[in-house]
Amino acid sequence: MTYGKRPPLDEAKALFESQVSREGITTGAGAGTGDSIIDAGLIGIGTNSFKSMLMVVYPGDFNNVDSMDITAFNNATGEITLAKAYKEVAAAIPAGVPYKIVTFRFVPAEVAAISALIGTTTDAIGTTTLFAWLLKLFEQGGQGLVYFGEVTTYTNVNNFRVSGLTGFGDDYFANNYRVYVVWDDAGAGAAPQGEMQPCTDYDSTDGIFTHTAFTAPLEVGDKVLLIHERLAEIVDLLADIGDASASTLGSIYAILGDPATAISTLIGTATDAGDLDTLFGRHKKVVEAVHVHVLLVVGDTAAMDADLDTALQDFLEGKGYDVVVADPTDVAGNLELHFDAVIVSASCDAADVGNLANLKTVLCPVICHSALIAVSAVFNLGGTAHTHAAQTQIEIRDNTVQWFLEQALADLTVTASATIYAMNTKTANAVTLAEEATGTGNHLTIVMLQQGQDDGGTPAYAPDFDRYFLGVANFTEINAAFTAILEEFYDHIIHEVRYSSEVVVTPKRVYQEDIPDTDFSLAAIDTVLTSDPPAADAENSIVDIDQKQNKSFVLRSLWVNITNWGTGAQMTFELWVLINGAVTSVDSVVVNVLGIQNLMDLFGLPEVHADGIWVTVIVDVGNTGACSGTFRYAEAKK
Repeated sequence: MTYGKRPPLDEAKALFESQVSREGITTGAGAGTGDSIIDAGLIGIGTNSFKSMLMVVYPGDFNNVDSMDITAFNNATGEITLAKAYKEVAAAIPAGVPYKIVTFRFVPAEVAAISALIGTTTDAIGTTTLFAWLLKLFEQGGQGLVYFGEVTTYTNVNNFRVSGLTGFGDDYFANNYRVYVVWDDAGAGAAPQGEMQPCTDYDSTDGIFTHTAFTAPLEVGDKVLLIHERLAEIVDLLADIGDASASTLGSIYAILGDPATAISTLIGTATDAGDLDTLFGRHKKVVEAVHVHVLLVVGDTAAMDADLDTALQDFLEGKGYDVVVADPTDVAGNLELHFDAVIVSASCDAADVGNLANLKTVLCPVICHSALIAVSAVFNLGGTAHTHAAQTQIEIRDNTVQWFLEQALADLTVTASATIYAMNTKTANAVTLAEEATGTGNHLTIVMLQQGQDDGGTPAYAPDFDRYFLGVANFTEINAAFTAILEEFYDHIIHEVRYSSEVVVTPKRVYQEDIPDTDFSLAAIDTVLTSDPPAADAENSIVDIDQKQNKSFVLRSLWVNITNWGTGAQMTFELWVLINGAVTSVDSVVVNVLGIQNLMDLFGLPEVHADGIWVTVIVDVGNTGACSGTFRYAEAKK
C-alpha cells in the first residue's frame, strides 16, 4: 500500500458517503398525485433538508427505478415533495418503497424554473410565459414601435376604440405614441387620412384611445397606426425641411433657400480674408485664437479706465481670447487656474507691486503695459534690459518678425498723452521709461526678459517663460499701424509658447539636475571672511548656491583636493544654509591632511537640502592656501 493513500474499501466508503445523503424505506403512502414520499424516520431532521437534491426510488430495480428533483421537505411529517410524479403517473407512492437521496442532480431546479418562465410555443396569448408575450406582440402588429388597428367604435372627436388593441396596461400608449390615420374607410382619402395627432390617454381594458382632435372625426372602419414618438419625429423632421419650392413658410428651404448653396455661401472661399461673414474670413479671429485664456490685471475692476483697461479688454476679446479681469489683490487666487498669458494693464501702479509679486513665478508669459510695474521689483526689467540697450532690435526665437527695442518708426504717430512709453535713458546697468511727447513721439519700446535668464532681483529668479514690457498704454488712441503690430505681437507670444517645442516647463517639486558638475579652483585662500555668504570673498568660496525666488536646492556631491596649506598647516571648511530666511553657519571642520575630501568626510552628510547652500574655506596662516574640486547640485520649484 502506498503511504498516505487510504485502503480501497475506505476510499469507496468515503465516495459513497459524499454522494448519498440519505437512504431508507417509505413508511406511508405519499400524495395521490404521485409527487411525494413519506418516511416517518425523517421527522425532525431539519426544515428544508434535501431541497434541490435528487430522489431515487427503487434503486437497483431496473424495472421500477426513477429519479425526481426534491422541491420541499416537511419537517413535521417526514414528507418529501418531488418536482414530478413517479413515472409521471398520478398515483401515490406506497409504503415499503426503498429510496436513496443523492447530493448531486442532473437537471437543476433553477433550470426547470427558467424553463417554466420561458414556456413553450403552444402557450396561450395572455399567459405569463415569454412565448405567450411574444405571440401577443407579433399578433397585434408591432414590436413596440408601430401597432396597427381598425376603429371599432367612434365615441367623439377625441376618443375611439380598437377592440384588437387591449391588455397593454393603462397609459401604455399615453404621451409615448401618436395616432396616424393611414386609411379612410370610405376609400375617398378624405380627412383625417394622412393626419397625425398625439395619444394622450389609453384604457387598457376596453382599448379606448384619447387623442388631440383631427380636422375631421374618425369613423368606424378607419385604419390607424399607433407610432412610437421616436419614429414620429422623423415625420416632423421631413416637415421642417420642406421642399425645394420653399412654399412652406417655416421650413428650412423657406428660410435658407437651397441648403447646399446657402452653406457654400457661409463657408466662403480662401480669398474672403476680409469678409468676416464667412468661415474663411473669420479663421484668423476664431481658429487661431481658439481656447486662448488670458488673465487681465487692472488697477481697479470696479472703476476700469476706458482707455487703459476697457479698450485693452476689447482688443483682447476682439482677437477671440477668453479674458478674465482681476484686481491686483486677486492675482494669487486666479493663478491657481491655468492661463495662456497674464497681461498687466497700464492702470496698475507702484502701489500694486506687493500684490503682483506672484507674477515673478507664474507658469506662462507675462506682458506688462505698465512702466511703473515693469521697472519695479516684480519684473526688474529696468535692471536687465541694459544688456540689450545698445541694440536697435531683438529677435524672438523662431520668429520671422523682429520686435523693436527703442526703434524709431516714422509712420507711428502718438495722438494723445499717456499713449506710448519709450526708453528715456540707457546706462550701463539700467533702463528708464518715459512717456512719448504728444503729436511728435513715434518710438515703440518692447523689452523682453528671456526664459531662463535671472531677473537680477533679490532674491533672483529665472522665469520659465519670457516676460515682456510693451510700451503701449492707451488702447483707444493708438492708430492702425500700432494696432497691426500689437496683433502680430500677441499672436506670436501666445502661439509660439503654446506650440514651440523649445519651451521647457519645470514641474513643481521635481528636482532638475544641474549638469555638468560645477568646477572650482582656489589659489589665494586667506585667513578670514570679510563677509558672510552670499557675499563671501571669491577667494574663499567653494560652493555658492544663492537663494532664488520659489526655488529649493540639494547639494548632491562635493569633492575637494587640498593641494597646499600655504604658510600654515591646516584649512577650516564651513557649511552655511538658509534657515528661516537667514544665512546661518551650521557646521565647521578643520582639515590638516593634504589630499581629497568629500561631502561625507567634511560634514558627515550624504546630501544637503536647503533654499540656499554655501561652503567656504580659510587657512590658519597667510593667504596662499590652494584647493580645487567639483560639486553637483539640483534645484526644484516649490
